[in-house]
Amino acid sequence: LNAESISVRQEVLGYAEQLVDLFHHVGDTFSALRQDAQDLLRFRVEEVNALVQEIADLNREIARITPHGYTPNDLYDERDRLLDRLAQLVDIEVEWAHDGTVRVLFAGGILLVEGENYGTLTVDGENVYATDAHGVPFADAAGNPLPLQAGSSSAPGVLARGEVAEALHLLSDVLPAYAARYESLLRGLADAVNAAHRSGFDLEGNPGEDLFVFAPAGGSGALHAVFVNPRIAAHPEGLAAAREAGARGTDATHGRSPNSRIVPSLLLHRTAPWRICAYETPTRRFLANWPRTSNARNFSRR
Repeated sequence: LNAESISVRQEVLGYAEQLVDLFHHVGDTFSALRQDAQDLLRFRVEEVNALVQEIADLNREIARITPHGYTPNDLYDERDRLLDRLAQLVDIEVEWAHDGTVRVLFAGGILLVEGENYGTLTVDGENVYATDAHGVPFADAAGNPLPLQAGSSSAPGVLARGEVAEALHLLSDVLPAYAARYESLLRGLADAVNAAHRSGFDLEGNPGEDLFVFAPAGGSGALHAVFVNPRIAAHPEGLAAAREAGARGTDATHGRSPNSRIVPSLLLHRTAPWRICAYETPTRRFLANWPRTSNARNFSRR
């Protein structure tokens, strides 16, 4: 690298901009995935609410008919079908009453359906809240509503299985974990390049500044917040390619600065865009095939 060449400096800054653009793209991808997961969660919750209302309506019809000696098999069959679908969405326990109606509990004992009464779920951002069949919100001892959690325990408020639990797990655990891996990779690369750049001097003999800077985080955290230092981007002579102040980018032995290769080598090899893309591909493949099935049980009466 001829450290005095402005065109070469612009080329190096171009590689830095490509790296920044790549991480912004990854951040955009995570933002889109998060929005898709939120939409999926809202859709699944709306389906739960529709199902429990239909089950409560069938309970009312069954309770009206059975005292007259009729066996409403068609209503039983329809309710069984609705219960089977509900069990795919949330983990439920079903209790049959002597009048043919059912009580449905979910999430560690929250009453979802009793007779013709039914509860509801509501979505607020990435959280889901429950109100039981008697209109009582799931809350702490002080009455503050608590969001439902995805997990493996049978504690109240925990969804152990089902498509709603999967959507919550995707939002609260999977996506943040993958985003954190990329942010860690980005921070490590930025620190390595910045350390190398600060060890050199620009064409005016000034110590090098950080090549990558971070604005206040937004979107997917650091992935959207990283930029090439605007002062260096606007003035390529600010690229610190000389190891010594006043060296003008060369040494007497080889006609080049010992530092003139450090920053470009970091950008071209350790942080090469195709290496980042290779890391991104399995992540996207995993998320694209995130399971939409659950270990639901069949609640047919027969």
